[in-house]
Order: sequence, then C-alpha cells, then structure tokens
Amino acid sequence: MNVKKSIRLFFQLLAFAPIIAFVYFNIYVIPENNFGLLKEYTEGWQKKTLEPGFHWLWTGFVPEKWKLVNVDRNPPAINIQFNKGLQFTDYLELSKAYRVQLDLRVQYQVTQKNIFKLLDFLDDDPYKISQFVEKRILNLLELKFLEFYKNDNDIPALQAKFSEFLNSQVAGGFTAIFQNVMADEGMKLTRLQIERIYIPNKEIYLAQINNIDELFDARRKAFINKVMAQAQTDSQRMQYKANQDDAMATSRIIQQNSSILEYIKYKKMNPKAKIIIIDESNKSNSSLGQSVINNHTKIPHNNSNSKDGYLPPIK
Repeated sequence: MNVKKSIRLFFQLLAFAPIIAFVYFNIYVIPENNFGLLKEYTEGWQKKTLEPGFHWLWTGFVPEKWKLVNVDRNPPAINIQFNKGLQFTDYLELSKAYRVQLDLRVQYQVTQKNIFKLLDFLDDDPYKISQFVEKRILNLLELKFLEFYKNDNDIPALQAKFSEFLNSQVAGGFTAIFQNVMADEGMKLTRLQIERIYIPNKEIYLAQINNIDELFDARRKAFINKVMAQAQTDSQRMQYKANQDDAMATSRIIQQNSSILEYIKYKKMNPKAKIIIIDESNKSNSSLGQSVINNHTKIPHNNSNSKDGYLPPIK
C-alpha cells in the first residue's frame, strides 16, 4: 500500500514539475537594503531599478535571458591609502618616511539616482563601483596636495591643512566636495574616519637633499656612461650580425660554386695576388686544391724562389 502511495505521489510531483520550473525560472528576489539592476540578454541594461522583494520576469524559457545584479545601498567601507612624495623624494629614491601619507576609512551610500549614468563610467560593470569611488577620492586628495604644497617651506603647515580639510563640514571641506562631485553619480558620503595623517620632518628632509647638486652631477655622469656602454654593446651586436650575414652569404656562394673556396684559400696564401686562374674541369673533385694545382693552375706570384713566377704545387 505504501508503495502505491509513493508511486502516486511521484506522479503527482512529476505533473507539477513544469509549474515548479516555470515559477523557479521567472521569479527573482531582491534582498533588503539592495536594489536590482536588470540586464537583458540582447537589449543590455534596462533603464529601471528593482526594489527589494519578489519580481516576476518572463524568460520565455530562454536560459540566462535576464542577468540580475543586486547593488548594496550601504557597501562595506573603503580603506583609502594616499601617499605622495615631496619634491625630490622619488628622484632620490627616498623611503616612505619622506612621503605625505593619509590613511582614511570611507563609508558611502549608493542611491538609485543616476545609477545608469554611473554605469557608463564603469563600462556597464556595477562591481566596479567601489573602485570608482576610491579613485575619485584619491584624485581629490592629490589636487589638495598640489594646492597645499608648492615648495619645501609649506611642509610644516601640511598637517594642519589636511586635518582641517578632512574634518571640515562646510564648503571647501572634503565632505562638501565629495557630496557635490559624486551627487551626479548617485553617491553620498555617510562617514569619514581619519586613521592617520603623516607629514615628513622638514629639517630631516632638507638634510637628505643638502648635496642635491652633487647627486645630480653623479647621476648625469652615470647616465652618460650607461648610454655609451649601451651604444658600444649595440655596435658590437650589429658588427656580429653583419659578420654572421656575410658568413652565411659566403656559404651560399660556395655551395653554388665550390671553386670559390679555392680562390679564398689562395687569396689568404698570397693576399697580393691580382689574378688567380682556377681550372673548372676539376671542381667536382674532393681534393680541389691539389687537383687544381696539379692541372697547372696559374697563380701570379712575385716569389723569386718559384719557377715562372707561379706558386709551386701544395705537397
């Protein structure tokens, strides 16, 4: 009896399976504190957002017809690490002790306002929102650094200027500028925590760059020597390549006409010889040098010990 009930239940579930699948593939859920962005398979992003809750989206049984991205309205805080060298910090390759350093923790909110305008900046990738916010904050801090630091006399005042800028809630302060700049992208600053403001000591920094002229001259000479050494290396490499190409060209010529090899041998034996006559009839002989000489190859030579002014046969 239990077996019959189990079989009956199985077929009942099987009958409802299409309905279950129909519901499963067409209902989407948006969690609390999120809103949804919807991307259609062929049409791209839909110009509307979905509120938290259940949403019916007809797929037409097309796999992956809809792509749903849940955007957290209150994403995790971003840790911002800003560091910028003083005038000669990078050139002299000084340590981090000679760099202005700001460590911030920023909490922000993402609103639905202009979210699709923001997507245009992110190449339609909502997952890059935090990277976008971080980059904007770093750009803002760098602009303020350039405003506050014109020369080394400004170093002692940097601590107070950055502290005032970051803590200020009025126009010109960090919060006001962030809200104004990021409003078009639907961003809102909810909390800024200043964890560290580090400014290098002016006197110690100036002591490091006291002999800057000597360092400039030494680096200039080192650079010139490096360029000259590189030029010499390049010249040697080019000469080697030229010799290699010449050797390969000579090898191809010898393969086409083996008598050329005899010419090269005789030329090395007597560089002053102006005329060298090679007997072509014996060029297939493996003992080319000997056979050619034995067949009265005539090679002019000014050696008084030779007969008729020609080189004697090779023994």
